[in-house]
Amino acid sequence: MTTEGFREVDDDLLADYLGGALDGTPQQAEVARLVDSDPAWAEAHARLGSALTQVRADLADWAEPSPVMPPAVADRLLAALAAAADDTAAAPGVVPAQGGAGRRPGPVAVAAVAVVGVALGLNQLSMNASDTAGTSALNQPASAPEGAATAGWFRA
Repeated sequence: MTTEGFREVDDDLLADYLGGALDGTPQQAEVARLVDSDPAWAEAHARLGSALTQVRADLADWAEPSPVMPPAVADRLLAALAAAADDTAAAPGVVPAQGGAGRRPGPVAVAAVAVVGVALGLNQLSMNASDTAGTSALNQPASAPEGAATAGWFRA
């Protein structure tokens, strides 16, 4: 793709330029010239540059380690699993009946529900903490109608 004959900003070419894909090519110099001399290219460069900075920051947030389960919770889960293992080891040939009135869930089921609940809760907390502006690329696409995009977002 070349910039020859373009009257509008070529967003794909500009993204390649900002991402370094044009380094060492003739198009790199041409796009740099357009950014310096054409106000439309300069504005698109500034908007796309700030959007790339925000994307890099969001990706860095995703790369952070997940929160560690508190030791007290981990100890309780391990104790419940060990107790369940002891119960099944005591009666190896017995298969528990399915369903039935008054039947309560066993400790393994309770532990599994607790693990899933804790994991979902930690995931939700980490997602809320990383969503500082209240919007993200997932709920605010670049093709959203005019007025739906927040300030600073690049619209293609």
